[in-house]
Amino acid sequence: MEKACILLLCGWIISLAEFQSVAWAETMPSNEDFIAPNRPMQMECVYSEYTSFQIESILVSQNTKNSGVGASVYKFLKSSENNDLKTFIIRPGQFAECIYPSGTIVRVKVGEDHARPYGLCGGDPEVFMSLWVNERKIASNVWFTGHCREDQDNPDVSFKITKVQGLSIQKCHTSYQQEDRETQENEDGAEKPTTPLSVCIDYPDISNFPKDEREYPSKKEEQSLKIGDIELVNGTEAVCQVSLEELKSDFSAFEKKTNISSSKLNRINWEKSELNLPEELQFSYESIFDFDNDGKLDRVLIRHFQTNYMDSSILLIQTGESETELNVPDSPMAETSILLPCQMDNSRPDIRKCPPFSQESDDAGFTVSGKSEKDSVHFRARYSNLTPFIFQGVNYLGVSSKSADTENYVAILKPLPKGKIQEMCLFRKIEENF
Repeated sequence: MEKACILLLCGWIISLAEFQSVAWAETMPSNEDFIAPNRPMQMECVYSEYTSFQIESILVSQNTKNSGVGASVYKFLKSSENNDLKTFIIRPGQFAECIYPSGTIVRVKVGEDHARPYGLCGGDPEVFMSLWVNERKIASNVWFTGHCREDQDNPDVSFKITKVQGLSIQKCHTSYQQEDRETQENEDGAEKPTTPLSVCIDYPDISNFPKDEREYPSKKEEQSLKIGDIELVNGTEAVCQVSLEELKSDFSAFEKKTNISSSKLNRINWEKSELNLPEELQFSYESIFDFDNDGKLDRVLIRHFQTNYMDSSILLIQTGESETELNVPDSPMAETSILLPCQMDNSRPDIRKCPPFSQESDDAGFTVSGKSEKDSVHFRARYSNLTPFIFQGVNYLGVSSKSADTENYVAILKPLPKGKIQEMCLFRKIEENF
């Protein structure tokens, strides 16, 4: 942890755009063999064969000994040798798998969240793992290090899988008291052994867990979409097809604040606002165009936030009354103004109760429909970016997200008069299965 913090202070902050990004350990500045302490997981697979029975044992724990080989798939074979041992070091972006003669299969996969330039421990992203046994997902997205976990006295996480006559799976938490981590000595000066507190919980029979068909698809069911591909979940209009092509080139396209010369989706030109704005809207930019597609000129303010509370953009719209000149109330905070995305859903809270003016509507957001109800996506307002653009003379909104549960989705919406919004498209970037 100490070395990781030093690296962060020196500017070695890595923002991973997707699961396949370069692993933390591979971005260290000088020694390719160096592994940041506790950053990977260690998977120790043991196979012992005897005349009348066999023993299979797997221990998945945080890497503290810096021992083992790179992550791979290893298949144990029946042999005259009594014991076979294989130890893997699994870094973020990798998986390891042990396959036993009996048919037991154990897979461990490690991932890493994004580093963020704000918030407590934002530069130290969470590292997590998932576990599969016999093609069934047993544990998903288990946070085991990063995000200052070690500084909060959280217990270490490990898993034990054994098979002699039957299969046993345990999840263990091991807690070290502060004095356990420091060197202790007996009266004669020798080191005093300490025993950490450890609690293990048995998992129910593996038959209670469904097979993970995404992780282990049959040949007939192999996905045509691969990790990193962009899927059009819902939408048939021309704007969806053009947006899809742009997202394939750059999934963060709707987070760009400037126009993209090669794009068919024309971004809005913004200028620094000279209006008398409340403190929360200082540093806003503005533009005059037909936002809600009613043929009349509107004034639109945009303000970007990048804080622990809000990582988003908001739009304040003053709807106009004229097709040829701007005719809006003098005050941007007039009752007729609309604040998006906070007022995008049916609840429509008062502007002064929306972020960034108040925390009364922290959970405000809006839902975009998918092919079915289970495919629908709820965007949280405080972590959503709105990007107006013009396509074939019509104004649309590109919506992207910074929230961990929706960051792989983008939506296209069409603003309509009287604050109404029409859903047009929903896109999903295929992410690694955890």
